[in-house]
Amino acid sequence: MDESGKAIKKSRCRSSRGLLLNLSELLLPFACQTFNIGNYSILEIIVFAILVVIGLMILVFLVKLFLVFIPAAIVAFIVWFLTGSLWWAGVAFLVITVIGIVKRL
Repeated sequence: MDESGKAIKKSRCRSSRGLLLNLSELLLPFACQTFNIGNYSILEIIVFAILVVIGLMILVFLVKLFLVFIPAAIVAFIVWFLTGSLWWAGVAFLVITVIGIVKRL
């Protein structure tokens, strides 16, 4: 109660886990968290889902890149084993990599 005897309502805008800096408070400083799923606000769940999708896209890109380099690395190793020259192995690696990239286009 305040000095006039009226009950003071507690603010519904408070951190859900008592953290000093909450993601929802950072992105929406004047909005109350009225809709939560478990201990997480809907905004935190959306940001998490976006980050997971970005991570999966990066992972797929790296796997595809790795699959392009496997044949080139095998050919470069064979060339190095037969000739003993790192220069020719490097040339073979670049040629096979360019052929693989052009083939995928």
